[in-house]
Amino acid sequence: MNKAIIAILLIVAFFAVNAIIIKLLGKKQDSLEEYGVGGRSFGWLLNAFAYIGGWYTGTTYTGWFSNSSTIGVFAQYVLIYSITSLFIMFFMARPVWVLGKVYGLETQGDLIELRYGSRVFKFVFAVLTFLFWSPWLILEIKSIGYVVQAATYQSIGFNIGLIVVSVFVIGYCFLGGSRASAVGGLVQGITFTIVGVIAVYWLIVKT
Repeated sequence: MNKAIIAILLIVAFFAVNAIIIKLLGKKQDSLEEYGVGGRSFGWLLNAFAYIGGWYTGTTYTGWFSNSSTIGVFAQYVLIYSITSLFIMFFMARPVWVLGKVYGLETQGDLIELRYGSRVFKFVFAVLTFLFWSPWLILEIKSIGYVVQAATYQSIGFNIGLIVVSVFVIGYCFLGGSRASAVGGLVQGITFTIVGVIAVYWLIVKT
């Protein structure tokens, strides 16, 4: 069995595990609250690994690791950036959750409308948020194609990898709401944490 086939089987297995766990831990999306904020029932573990899963894959796809080899020590700003964001999340999470529970907030726009009392600003904020995140999302989607192509030793082309993986991710997020996204992040976070530790240890031993 050649390397390309092994890589493809590992990718398929990873997607299958994701799909099964998302299905097992998923709930019926019968309200906007369940769809948008998971019924406000996420525990600390799901929240933590959902964040880690999204951050880890995002930073990997967008090349922060490669920056370390090209710009050297200056790439270590990522440590300050990451730790600072975790502190901000820690102090913001509880008050935002309380406000969301008390006032029935389900989107970021709802929080903005509550704070500033303006539906117009809520709409402007939503549009600006979409525009702000669009380049990042496009970059991640394109990166998926390159990652699949490289991981399968060019056996799967850029376009096919991009389309298949993107459809899978968009599909479970659309059908399962925020809970599916969080559970997917949980699976990714645990997987990449374990694999990442093993990989770093192997690199240290080998060098």
